[in-house]
This record gives sequence, C-alpha cells and structure tokens, in this order.
Amino acid sequence: MPGSSPFKTPGRPPLAFLGGLGLGAAGLRKVGAAGSTPGRIPGSVTPRPPPPPGAPAMTPAGTWQAAARKAPMNVAGRQMKQLQWDKLSPNAVASTVWGRNALDESEWSKKFKSEGIFDAMEDDFRMKQIVKRIVVNDAAKLKSVLTDDQRKHIQIALLKPGGVNKGGTAEDVGTSIKALVGRILALDDTLSETYLSALKTGLPGPEEVGKLNVYKEAPENELFELDSADRFLVECLRIYRVNERVKSMLYRCQFEDTIGSLEQDASKIYAAARSLLDAPHFEELLQLVLMLGNFMNATGHKGGAFGFKVTSINKLVDTKSATTSSKTLLHFTAATVTKMMPSTEAFLDELSKAADAYKADIGHVRAKVADLRASQKALDLELENYVEVPDLDPRDQFPKKMFRFAKVARERLDALGDLFTLAEKAVNDALAFYGEDNKSIPTTQEFFGIFKTFVTSYKKARDENMQTAARMAKSAEQAARKAEALAAAAASGPSDSLVDEAMRKLKEGTFVDSPRIARRDRRRNQSNAPTVVPARPSSPTEVEDMDIRQNAHALLEALRGEGFNGSSTPSTPPLPSASATSSRRSRTREGRRVGDSRPGSPNPGESAVPPVPTLRMVSTAVEEEAHEDGHEQEQEQELEQELELELELEQEQEQEQERDDATPNQS
Repeated sequence: MPGSSPFKTPGRPPLAFLGGLGLGAAGLRKVGAAGSTPGRIPGSVTPRPPPPPGAPAMTPAGTWQAAARKAPMNVAGRQMKQLQWDKLSPNAVASTVWGRNALDESEWSKKFKSEGIFDAMEDDFRMKQIVKRIVVNDAAKLKSVLTDDQRKHIQIALLKPGGVNKGGTAEDVGTSIKALVGRILALDDTLSETYLSALKTGLPGPEEVGKLNVYKEAPENELFELDSADRFLVECLRIYRVNERVKSMLYRCQFEDTIGSLEQDASKIYAAARSLLDAPHFEELLQLVLMLGNFMNATGHKGGAFGFKVTSINKLVDTKSATTSSKTLLHFTAATVTKMMPSTEAFLDELSKAADAYKADIGHVRAKVADLRASQKALDLELENYVEVPDLDPRDQFPKKMFRFAKVARERLDALGDLFTLAEKAVNDALAFYGEDNKSIPTTQEFFGIFKTFVTSYKKARDENMQTAARMAKSAEQAARKAEALAAAAASGPSDSLVDEAMRKLKEGTFVDSPRIARRDRRRNQSNAPTVVPARPSSPTEVEDMDIRQNAHALLEALRGEGFNGSSTPSTPPLPSASATSSRRSRTREGRRVGDSRPGSPNPGESAVPPVPTLRMVSTAVEEEAHEDGHEQEQEQELEQELELELELEQEQEQEQERDDATPNQS
C-alpha cells in the first residue's frame, strides 16, 4: 500500500529494493497472475530456479555463497569409519589449493565406481559390527591408552562412586558414563569434595589427551572397544575447558567450609585480643604478682621492677616452697587472692576468651585468605571465557551457577578481609600492651597459649589450696572433739576416782592374793627343786617383789572389771623378750640382795620403801608378767616332758637291776 510499504527505503523507489532479489515489475505481474503466493506484489518477475545439488547458494545481493556442506556424489551402503581431519570453512577455500577445481570430481567419481574402487574401500574401512551385549569386564579385549595405575584410580575413585558398573554391558557402561558426565556438566551438588579432588588428579595429561582426542568424534560403536576408564576420559574431554572447570568446581565446593572456618578463627582472635585490652581484674592480679616478686627479689638484681613480661606469669609454679615441694608461689598467690582480694578472681572470666582462642593462628588465616583470593581471581578469569560460547552443551550449567556463586563469594571474601585486618591490629595492640611484640611471640597460638596455661595452673592451685584447708579443718574438728570428750570425762569423775582408789590399795597392799600367782610360784619351785615341796618365798626382797607383781595384776584386773579400757592409757614401749625379761629380773634381784653394799642403800634389816607406782607402770608390769607367763608355760611343758623321760629311764634301770639281782639267786 502506498506510504506503508515495508520495502520502501529513503532515496529509492519502493520496487527498487526488489531488484536486488532478482525480481522486476514484469516478474511480479507474472507471479500475481499465477495466484500462488498470497500478498504478492503486481509486476514482479519469476525467480530463478534453485542451484543444483552441491552448487554454491545465491546471496540476497545476487552473488553466490559457498554451501556449508558439500553434497556427496557416492554414499556407502554400510556405515564407514571416520577420517579424523580438520575441515576448512567453505568461505576460506577460495584462496587455497581447494579453490582451483583441478580435478573433475564428477567424472572421476564415475570411473571409481565403475572400477569398484568405492566397493573395495567400503570393504576395507567399514565399521565393525560389534555386538552390544558384550560384557566389558574382559580387559584383554578392550583398548586403553592409560597405565594400570591410572585405570585403577579412575575406576575406583570416579566410576564406582559415580554409579558406573564395570561388569555391565558396553551399552550400559556407555549410558552410565554419559549420565555421570551429565552430573559434572550440571554442577551436581552431590559431587563431594573428595570426588572432585579425585577427578582433578584423574584428568588426562597432555600425552593422554593427544591419544584420546582421536575418539572425541568417534561413533558410539567404536567407543565400545575402549576400556571404561578411557571412555570416561573421552566424554570428559568433550566438556568445554574441563580442567579449568573442575578446579572452579572444587573451589566452589570447598569455599563454604573454608571461609566459615576462617571467619570463626578471625572472630575468635579479634574477640580474644580485645578482651585482653580490657581486663581490669587481671591487671590487679599482675600488680599483686609484681608486689610479691619485688618482695622476694628485694636484695637481688631482679628486684625493684616496675613491670614484667606477661610470659613470666607461668614461672610462678617454678618457685617451690621451703617447707614442702608441693606448694609453689602460685599456690601462695592464689591463697592471697582468696583471702585478701576475692573479687580479683574475676580475672578468670576475663581470660576465658583468650584461653579458648589458643588454637587459632592468625598466620594460618592470613595464608588461607590469600589462597581464597587467588582462587577467586582464577574463577573470575575463567568466567570471561563463557561470555560468548555459541556451541555450549545445553546441559551445561557452569556459567549460570558459577556467575551467581562468584558474586556471593567475592562479597564474603571482602568481609573476611576486613575482619582479618581488625583482628591483626587487635593482636598487635595486645602484644604491645603486655610488653611483648610479634618478634618475641610470632604466633597467636603462642600468645593466647600463655593465658590458657596460666588459667589452668591457677585453677589447679586454687583447688589444691581448698583441699588442704579442708583437711586442716577436719583435723582441727577431730582434735576439738577429743578435747571435749576428755573435759567431759574429767567433769564426771568416775574414772579418776577408780584410778585413785586402785592406787591407794596398791600402796597399802590390801589386794587379795591371786590364785594364779600361787599356781605359778608352785610350778616354778617344782621345776627348780622337784623333790622339795613348793613354798612361798619368805625373804623380804622376794616377798616385796611378789607383792608388787601381785598387787599390780590385781589392780589391772579390778580396773578392767570396772570397765577400764587399756587403749585410753598412754602408749607403752614394745615388750621385751622372755629371755631379756628373765635376765633383767635376775639382775634386779641380785642387786637387791647386795643392795646394802652400795652407798645410800638401806640396811638389810630395814624394809626399803617401794616407789609409788603409776598407772602406766602397773599396766607395763602386768603386760610383762603376761608375756613371762606364756614363756614360762612353754618352759614348764618342756620340763614336764623331760621329767617323764627321766622317770621312764629310772623305771627301766630299776627293772634291769631287779633282773640282775634275780639271776644270782637262781644260780
């Protein structure tokens, strides 16, 4: 229509543009008369017929353009192997040897066909008919360009975890491998860091790539001849920039855990350093240690100090007490804080963050941040290669997912860099605040480890002080209870009255003779003089000695009858042996017999005044007598046995004498 024709251009008639398409006014009228094209323009001409097969195509400007693919003149009846050549672009052959048309292909094609050249070629280079149901686990029938170690690594670390069954058919293995490669293309999140690391190391090197590239364009039937590891690598090589892609995928997989750990460490370091800069109770403790240290070092070279490095606080445990090695200067400091400055123990809370951060190392954070930035830079450069990729696999999700991830990762890296800068500055400030520097203490592990060690040692010393105090309190309580019991016993009076009464009777000698003593004396006299009738001693010394023993024994028996317990008496020395006691008793008696010869001894006719026995003396005497009695009983038994033997011998001698006397009478 006039004024609205889409073919109208400025400066040219509306139909002039159609001339470029080879259509004139007459041609348009002829087309309109045929009525075969709706919307045709009257006066147009009939277009030229299409070119024959294999001929160049015509451009809109009327020129001929080379076809994208040459039409084949002869086609094999069976599937043929492929010649792996590199095709030239149709537009680039005009200036090359291929643009001269030196050979008439049509004529020569007829000759080759008539001579059977194509048939012979088809027989020699046809595709082998491979049965697809062949089990591919027969390694002897499969080709491979890889070493045994490479194949094992790929099959164990990549194919088996990826769901590829080595014992399946060739068709099944090929399907499984393609599915696995599809997961790599789609950036499947189920591909773990371990798998991607194994994939990175399992990709072929330049030598293997050169050998495997011949199979990149090979048909499926030819891939059936390859080992499953080789087929997997062939499929991987078809992925666009597969090596760089796997590195980027591994960086993406590791990023979250790595940056999360670094953020946590940087936050711990920053918080710990800031807490050390604001710890008033810990400053009080350091002032106390300074005061105690100056008191100890007052006369030495290290005395009169205005301060000390914070590393010195862990040397308090090296100074031992003079009374006991289990007590150190740290125990004394903790006891002083508990007694004099209890509020200062709040420093344990102030040092808790530093003690918890002793495993975090700012040097490690610095190195890992640098690694992440290098990986991020490599990812950004790699993504530039995906801006314009015309023949990218439709399943490939790498550009879509990686562009989005790169933006988020870049933002988090920038935030981590800022946090790291703050943490580093805080650590340097804390080092300087406590008299140190990053040369004497190069790592935060060593710096925060000082406070971790001190907190642990201080708590241990404080607990040991509490245990010692508890033991002392318990001992004091027991002593107090004993004192109260003694005081109560003294107030009641029965025990003292009983002892006093027993001592009075012992002095007066009013105790009744014990039958046991009489029996003992009788046995003793019988052992010394078997033919003499036993009698009680009559000498004053023996009577005095026997009376003392008799009275002591009776006193102890009376005390025990009244409920007296020997455990309440003072401890006595160990009892002497029977022989020693007998010897001592003999010496004592001899001494008494010759006592008149010693200066100051009483006259023989005068009775010596015995010393007033104490309760301890009584108890000791009775114990000695009991020991003597036991020993004497043993001696008496031996003596009785000897007497019986002597009696038997005497009887035998009498009988022999009687027989001797009877013999002469008979004669």
